[in-house]
Amino acid sequence: MKAPVLGILYGMSTASLAAQMGCSLEQARRVEDAILGQFKRLQAWIDESIRFTRKHGYCTTWFAGKPFHRRLLWEIAGIDRSSASSAERAAFNTRMQGTGAALMLASLNRVVQWIKEDGVPARVVATIHDSMVVEAAEPAVPEVAWRVTHIMETMDNGDVPLRVGIKQGKTFGNMTSYTVE
Repeated sequence: MKAPVLGILYGMSTASLAAQMGCSLEQARRVEDAILGQFKRLQAWIDESIRFTRKHGYCTTWFAGKPFHRRLLWEIAGIDRSSASSAERAAFNTRMQGTGAALMLASLNRVVQWIKEDGVPARVVATIHDSMVVEAAEPAVPEVAWRVTHIMETMDNGDVPLRVGIKQGKTFGNMTSYTVE
């Protein structure tokens, strides 16, 4: 169920959801309604994001509790319903994923700075959307996991609390959840 939930939250169209789940459009609509019905404030936030974008022709990511990057979405007011629907999904997707990416990049800067300044036996090897992959010597894993979590969760994000999940593994494909102590 995780994939459909994330798909809906990140702006997947009903048709795409139906194709992914192998069901009819009506069944996909019922799944959307069931998921969003559980989170009334989320639906209100999505609706507000779309209204703002319709009114102004753009949406923004957020950083430090303030508007950050602006994305123009003029097609939200267009007569082509397909383009307008895509822009509606982008209106809240940009706010959600774009904000996550901005926070991750700011965190990345702080993590790299900490690794260099403290001589930690670790290095950032990749970023993937709102995540980073850090390679660390085995004895340093608890410290690295704690510090990276601390850095990421204490980024200034206005009044929205940030939570970080850590995974550990010898290869990217076999990572398992890691509990930070």
